[in-house]
Amino acid sequence: MIDFERTEMIQPVSIDDASARLREWVSRWRDSSVEREELVGLRECSGRMLAYAVAVDRPLPPYHRVMMDGVAVREDDWNAGRREFVLTGVMPAGCGELVEMARGTAVEVMTGSVCPLPPEEMVVVPVECLAGGMPAIGDKLEVNTDAGFELAVGAFIHRRGVDAAAGDTILDRGTVIGPAEVGILASCGIDCVRVRPMVKVAVISTGDELVEVDEQPEDFQIRRSNDVVIDAFVRGMGAEVLMVKNASDQRQELATVINECAELVDLVIFSGGASKGSRDFVPELLTARCGSALFQSVRQRPGKPFGVWDGGDTLFCALPGNPASVMACLCRHVGPLIRRMMGLSEARMKRRYTGDGASGVFRILKPVKAVDGHMVEPLELNNSGDFAGLAGLAGFVELPEDNESDTEVVFYPVN
Repeated sequence: MIDFERTEMIQPVSIDDASARLREWVSRWRDSSVEREELVGLRECSGRMLAYAVAVDRPLPPYHRVMMDGVAVREDDWNAGRREFVLTGVMPAGCGELVEMARGTAVEVMTGSVCPLPPEEMVVVPVECLAGGMPAIGDKLEVNTDAGFELAVGAFIHRRGVDAAAGDTILDRGTVIGPAEVGILASCGIDCVRVRPMVKVAVISTGDELVEVDEQPEDFQIRRSNDVVIDAFVRGMGAEVLMVKNASDQRQELATVINECAELVDLVIFSGGASKGSRDFVPELLTARCGSALFQSVRQRPGKPFGVWDGGDTLFCALPGNPASVMACLCRHVGPLIRRMMGLSEARMKRRYTGDGASGVFRILKPVKAVDGHMVEPLELNNSGDFAGLAGLAGFVELPEDNESDTEVVFYPVN
């Protein structure tokens, strides 16, 4: 059996030290992941992260754009006090041919149409300000200045280039693409987008006592649930799950599964097989593959036997097998880890907590349910194996060693 320097490796690290080591690994991983950028279609890029900065190919907006349906009149007529005009033409949106505007005339304009005159030479009058509504071509119109609009030269005009000049950077590298960013990309004529790779994940549960969800277990067996929980959690974070497998408590079978998934994914998450039992082979096999763990135990409860191994381009996270411990490690460590791998900031929210405080050398991760938008209260579990007690789980609050009850604490949500 491999000697993995047990006194050094199993010495628990603080919860803050564990987070710092994970952040350091993500920094190295993100630098190497540049080589694996992907090109996706505009309609498939939402939620992905831009791999390059996007510059505007032409001014935004590209022309002086009318922002209200109504009429355009000459600035000199308006400043001279004229309020009656003859409608002589129409400038619909999408028309690039300007309509001539003689003194005393008005031209119908529409939202999105080109200004028939430079902005400093015209006044846009919304249709709501026209007494009697929009007239027919050749008829007179009268402007009602008491309709509640501030009518002035240059008002209701979106000036050319005011949003961005040609060549300006409009989206930075690393921007997460949402609906607004998709619109910006489309306006720049980009139909294929270069994005950072999705975080690819494999989930491995271990245990001879586990059977499939649709099986009827014997009295000494339980249905698989941890891998289903981890799968749902990871997908909810926006990562891509490529593999979900269960391995028995056999060294060779587990080694085969590890080798199989390590070539496919960026992150492997185990549940079970990570503690000190004689058939807990996960630490032994990962140490043989990766060398010493980044850490193998964390001063937290629940979830103390949480270990992480650096496999270069693949990170291996070994979670305990008890359901509450799995959820605690997912919310406190794996969720923030995936967010950083995706280029997102950590979701460090504060909540008012009304439960008992913590004491001792361990950080307590307390499962909580939401009371309202700013307050949570504890879910009382019989022990870390109490899966039924997790119903209604909103996440975990982290209680430092000197925490007092009824205080504001850091909250790590389920999603």
